[in-house]
Formats: sequence, C-alpha cells, structure tokens
Amino acid sequence: MSELPKTDGEAPEPRLNLAGKLARGFLHSKITALIMIALTLFGLMAFFITPRLYNPEIVVPGAQILVQRVGNSAQQIQEQVVKP
Repeated sequence: MSELPKTDGEAPEPRLNLAGKLARGFLHSKITALIMIALTLFGLMAFFITPRLYNPEIVVPGAQILVQRVGNSAQQIQEQVVKP
C-alpha cells in the first residue's frame, strides 16, 4: 500500500517516517560504531572508578511508637489510638 512502484526488478523501497529515516541513518553511518565503542569504554571506566565498600552501613529510616495505657487491652489501644 505505502510502497513505491517497482523499478528494474528490485524490491520496492518502503516509505519511511521520521523514526525509520533516523534508524536507517544510524545503520548506514560509520560514526555509530565509534559512538558505541566510546559508550562502552566510558561505562567500563565508570564501573572501575566508582568506589565500592565491602559492607556499607545503610541507614534505614524508621520509627517505633510505644503506647502504655493501664487497664486497656491491645485491641482497645489499637481501636482508640492507632485507628482514630
């Protein structure tokens, strides 16, 4: 449907939108390989340069709330204090 007419017995080249033209440009460009090599080298360099600790101390935020009420059961405290 969106193909151009056939010429010289070759398969017709489909019409490409912007993404297709961009992809075709990267596939046929020699700079694409250089960009991939540079990104790979940069990633390896970052991996080896990034400092690492064997057992880092991680602070996890948390809170503990204690409620003491004389004469109340845990169920009563939960109903009166925790679930207002």
